[in-house]
Amino acid sequence: MPIGKAHVTPPPQRHRRWGATGFTYVGLLLLLALIGAGLGATGQRWSSTLHRAREAELDFRGHAIERAVASYWAASAPEGHALPRSLQDLLEDRRSGELQRHLRRPYTDPFTSRADWQFIVQEPGGGLLGVRSRAAVPLMNTRGLPVGVGLRQPLVSDLVFAFTVAAVTPSTAPARAAGAARAATAPPMPPDATE
Repeated sequence: MPIGKAHVTPPPQRHRRWGATGFTYVGLLLLLALIGAGLGATGQRWSSTLHRAREAELDFRGHAIERAVASYWAASAPEGHALPRSLQDLLEDRRSGELQRHLRRPYTDPFTSRADWQFIVQEPGGGLLGVRSRAAVPLMNTRGLPVGVGLRQPLVSDLVFAFTVAAVTPSTAPARAAGAARAATAPPMPPDATE
């Protein structure tokens, strides 16, 4: 071997089967597609479960406010029945000289995460009868809604939690005085209030 010239041996050639290399790539793509479909189905189910939980919490909070209005109305019996002017009146009722709490805390709307309820008020006196959500999202649990709600999909804002004075008789307990009025008796929601 002459000096100055290095002898380089080429690397050995590997013989490949041309048909086998594409199957690994296609198999990997198929596996990724299956994983993506599974994650998509899981996300859809999780979203549906979260929505149902929010509806259940809305039902609990709405009925709590409804019962608080009934309690406020029943507690004002000696001087004549009165309705609260705001949710603050339900939190701190000092009409009898001592503090009475008809509502434990100021509940927020679970769909908007704010205390931005739409108030249902009695027209002549302006007292608070109940609340409903401002969220314009489809309602999943439609039990309890009247059949004739309309041809559109019922919305969360169609649920009305309102105290009905007509449901109270002398033999009716104050805790049972609250009746859930649904969409048929609710005043229409202003279009600009939807979020």
